[in-house]
Amino acid sequence: MNVLLLTDFSSGARHAHKYALNLFAGTKVNYFLLHSDDSAESPIEGMKLDKDEQLANEVKTYNDLFPEHTELTTINTSRSLIDAIRHMMKAQTIDLVVMGASGNSKQFTQELGNNTTSTATKIKCPVLIVFQESTIKNPLNVAFPVDYTDKLQVKCVERLKALPTSHKFVIEVLEINPQSPASSLTKNSKNILDKGLEQLNFIYKKDIDLNIKELETSNKKEFDLISFAAKNLSVYNKVFSQLKNMDKPLTKQPPLYILHA
Repeated sequence: MNVLLLTDFSSGARHAHKYALNLFAGTKVNYFLLHSDDSAESPIEGMKLDKDEQLANEVKTYNDLFPEHTELTTINTSRSLIDAIRHMMKAQTIDLVVMGASGNSKQFTQELGNNTTSTATKIKCPVLIVFQESTIKNPLNVAFPVDYTDKLQVKCVERLKALPTSHKFVIEVLEINPQSPASSLTKNSKNILDKGLEQLNFIYKKDIDLNIKELETSNKKEFDLISFAAKNLSVYNKVFSQLKNMDKPLTKQPPLYILHA
């Protein structure tokens, strides 16, 4: 498996990478650490270091993060972030892109919003977004919001199975203001969900409206991961709109796993 880690030299990015390393512990993974000129710069003691030197210094901070014998390749590029990711996808057949997001909703909107939303929508590869205060743990309870306004694809849904702990998942498919159960789009989407999630533990749950702030499982527990199809644009827009408009820090916000076919 090839995993692309995006870095802007921030603690938020490192936290996201720690999450991914824990998630894939015991799995054969080739990691690629990418910095592009589009990433936010973090001046060190007021000095602007050469980009290569800055990336080399960043790698040193990972010495205690990566297990022994883990493959880590660094890439420093002048390409735009999206172009750099697309180039890596062609060159290395990337299976997952991992990026961090600030734990503060204001910073999420003003500083990371553009890069986060662009990566999640424009990159045809699953994207894992980890918030700065997301708990580092193997996910168990997974929320999968859907409203059947866009056609799902089996290959897209099956991306959940690519996560090494998926056999332990308890997935709640949250049907948000669903259309008539008899509509052809709803029927087709449910068939695709059933096929894509087969062999996984999942249930359907009626949800009048998605509220990220108060989202909890049927057993009144916190979700560990929120996953949805990128092409289900109304769900995508609802999730990101709520995150950006939260009036408090995104403390322990579950990571987002955004699926592409």
